[in-house]
Amino acid sequence: MPDATSPLCDTPSAQLRTLVLCDLVESTALIEKLGDQRAAEMIRRHDRIARDLVRAHGGREIDKTDGFLLLFEHPVVACAFALAYQRALGEAAAESGVALRARVGVHVGDVLLWANSADDIAKGAKPLELEGMVKPEVARLMGLARPGQILLSAVAHDLAQRGLRETTGALHSAQWRCHGRYRLKGRAESIEVYEVGEPGLAPFVAPKSSDKAWRVLPWWRRPRGLLGEGALLVGLSLAAAYLVTRSDPEIAFAARDWVVVGDSRNLTGSSLLDISMDTAFRLALEQSRFVNVVPDIQARQDLTLMRRDSKVTRLDRALASAVAIREGARAVLLTTISPYGKQLRLSAELIDPASTRTVATVSAEAENIDDVLPATDRLVQRLRRQLGESIEQISATSAPLEKVTTDNLEALRAYSLALEATLDRDPARSNSLLQRALEIDPEFALAYARLGANYLTMGQRIEAGRNFAKALTLAGRLSTRERAYLEAHAALVKSIPEGIKQWKVYADLYPDDAAGGQNVGMFSYTFLNDCGGALSYLARAVESKHPMRAYSSAVMGGCLTLSGAYEEGVKYFEQAVERGLNPRFLGLADLRIAQRRYRDASVVLDAARRRLGKSAFPEYWLRQATLLADQGKLQAANRAIQSGLDEVDRNADQGSFWRLRAAQA
Repeated sequence: MPDATSPLCDTPSAQLRTLVLCDLVESTALIEKLGDQRAAEMIRRHDRIARDLVRAHGGREIDKTDGFLLLFEHPVVACAFALAYQRALGEAAAESGVALRARVGVHVGDVLLWANSADDIAKGAKPLELEGMVKPEVARLMGLARPGQILLSAVAHDLAQRGLRETTGALHSAQWRCHGRYRLKGRAESIEVYEVGEPGLAPFVAPKSSDKAWRVLPWWRRPRGLLGEGALLVGLSLAAAYLVTRSDPEIAFAARDWVVVGDSRNLTGSSLLDISMDTAFRLALEQSRFVNVVPDIQARQDLTLMRRDSKVTRLDRALASAVAIREGARAVLLTTISPYGKQLRLSAELIDPASTRTVATVSAEAENIDDVLPATDRLVQRLRRQLGESIEQISATSAPLEKVTTDNLEALRAYSLALEATLDRDPARSNSLLQRALEIDPEFALAYARLGANYLTMGQRIEAGRNFAKALTLAGRLSTRERAYLEAHAALVKSIPEGIKQWKVYADLYPDDAAGGQNVGMFSYTFLNDCGGALSYLARAVESKHPMRAYSSAVMGGCLTLSGAYEEGVKYFEQAVERGLNPRFLGLADLRIAQRRYRDASVVLDAARRRLGKSAFPEYWLRQATLLADQGKLQAANRAIQSGLDEVDRNADQGSFWRLRAAQA
């Protein structure tokens, strides 16, 4: 953010700035009470206090009436100024015996700034001019504030919270409150309003609504001026009776619809909750048979297709809505955890992706950080009711997080970081983090299950089986769905046919999770060269909204290749590429080799190699060897196999290593 004191040019330029608007309360009444002379002295004293503090905090004065319009470099500095300003007014009032109180609004946004010419200033113009929507919006915030109150927009609050970590105690005594959502006149969407203050000075009371800014309330708390008292009571009673039996969502949400979960906002300052909150919320919500959650890996793939760096880009309201539209998801969910007096408040916004508008908010309070996981359970249960799920369904599929994950937030954080490492294709780091989670909580069943899955991916079946078996001995610490998923994995390690059988069971139990149908097809095709019994499962997976559908399309193409239906296979391979299939999957090259279209096969292989650069790519060398051998070029095929062996990390990818050795033999 540019320095608030940096020079400005004389042509308007758009800049992201922090605006503060201060207003001295009842200045007219002050003049009537004290008289012109003494009131002028007090107002001059007020102005000196404000200007000294603006200078001390690196701010810039833009305009002056009963208060000041000010620019600051960062919201955390603006909040430091506002707190010092309110403190100084309190001290001046105590010294003079005259009450001096002010309202303050803080907001961040794009503004147009320009410096007036010396000639214009000589004619009465201000030195600086400022325009932009942020100006009337900060005025609305200031107007909402009670005497002595400092109100912030959500964006100013969030940026200030981040900046707190870089300050040296300037806000050490400050407390923060969320007062809910307010609609500002002239703005289409409501905003969250926060307060910052010091005990004994700040009111810490929700602002009153006015004709320029009003609180967003649920329908049953809004005034019913046209209804008689009796009719209102009857209506509320009937509504309450109806809500006990059924919850109507504000989005037309139906059973098995999909949602996108955005990145959570952690405003507590505790790093323990930075990533753990995301994992806990997802795990709790994924227990539902009514709601389907778009997996994080699919959201990352969508961000990549949107030309965003998926490793650093936050899935905020706008981007999560864009992902939801791409995926055909019905809603977006954004979670926040923030201080709430001596407690913590967890909230979840239900957002319509088409308009990016919040249509409902649910919340739950945690007594302290140790109560965050139970509070997450309560939050998710309320959210599921909001989406229309019945109480009976929720009760049947709501195992407590502390039971089906861990009751230790440090262990959950290590597990969450391990999931990130897995998505980043760093199994060694993932395994190290999972081992750390298990050191903290030796009965963390999900950590053993994730270790098993990592080892299976690395081709280390014995280690995979050992960890799956350990997780199953802790089956009471798994949700019903996770247990079924783990049983299918464990069966596959022992016996391919038994594993396929268990994956069919999983696919029938959870038809919206394409992992079931995908694995039935993939293992039947890869290990048994038999797709006959798997095609119906693959077809279901291909048509799903699950991220595995790209791989399902590829396996469907492979099965059709196996049966000789080449042109139909091409269609599914092309569909897989459109859906973001990893270039390491080379089924289309197999199909072209089977057709003896060697040049087309080379084009596919070379394109995949270019996309992956110098990263290890054993499958590429296996296909090159197959392509060369099919043309009778056996020596060249052998050299290709040796290139693959030189490239692959035997410890990290034993499966690929032994496939290459087998091909060499």
